[in-house]
This record gives sequence, C-alpha cells and structure tokens, in this order.
Amino acid sequence: METSKAARAAGAAVAAARNLDVSDKVVALSGPTSSGAALAMYGCAEQQKIPFLVPVAALPQLTKPGTRYTFRIEPDAPGWGRSIAKFAEKTRPGARVAIMYSDAALMQNPEVLETFLFA
Repeated sequence: METSKAARAAGAAVAAARNLDVSDKVVALSGPTSSGAALAMYGCAEQQKIPFLVPVAALPQLTKPGTRYTFRIEPDAPGWGRSIAKFAEKTRPGARVAIMYSDAALMQNPEVLETFLFA
C-alpha cells in the first residue's frame, strides 16, 4: 500500500467518524482494520470522548497508557508476536518464521518487529 493511499484512508476514516459524531450522535465507534486509519480515529475518539472499539488493528499505541476511550478486542501486534514465537518454539524448536504484512503503519513500528524477531 502506498503511503498516499494509507493517508487518504486515514483521512476518510476520521471524516466519517466526525460526521457520525456530529450528524448522527453515535454512542460508540468501531472500525478500521488498518492501524493507520485506526490511529487517526483514535485521536478523534479520545478528543470527542466517544468509545472506540478496535477490532483488529494491531498497532500498540492504540491502547497506550492514558487512553480512556479506546478499547482493544484482540491482542496488539506484540501480543500476537509473543504468542506465535512461544508456539513455534514449543512445537518446532529452532524453526524459522516468516512474517507477511500489509499494514504499513503497523510495520513501521520498531516495537512490533522486535517482538517478532526477539520473542
């Protein structure tokens, strides 16, 4: 995914969230699967004090300490990485693991890569 496409998706996600808040007075938000769009919506949700349920976007910053209105349904990427590494080590000690991804914002985060590489 090109950075410009990711930026447009994030902008569209925020615009939709703001529109739902202002026009429809929603009581909660849930949504994007990409971490970049979810991070953009995170800012809107925290600012507007609207509960935001994050279904699969795995960027750790979405539920960093101090977050009050954003809640994670599934583990973040470091949690996934630790679980995968433990499983691989238990079932196939010394096995090599390949990582495939399409979430640009997520994979630009060094904490995520380190979790997979050094778990």
